[in-house]
Amino acid sequence: MIEKELIGHSGCKIYLISENNKLFVRKIAKDENYNRRLRLQCQKQNSYESKFAFTPKVLKEGTIEGHYYFDMQYIRGNVLSSSLANFSSNRVNQIADLLVN
Repeated sequence: MIEKELIGHSGCKIYLISENNKLFVRKIAKDENYNRRLRLQCQKQNSYESKFAFTPKVLKEGTIEGHYYFDMQYIRGNVLSSSLANFSSNRVNQIADLLVN
């Protein structure tokens, strides 16, 4: 069951879904032309490893009415851009270095 529609920047549909008392996020390509790009994002997210930044695990992927989608862990947290606004410039540079490396 869709609990809430979330907001992203790609034009894709993003939903917080509850199923069997568990929450997960589903991201659906905005159109069939976006399928390839979203599939590549899923693969990148699936293979990302870092000691310093966490990426939700991909749980499932498929198509709905010709649009590619993938489901991922829901992790309650803060939006990075909002948090960065409250950090010193030194701390922002440290985080940027960690993410780039």
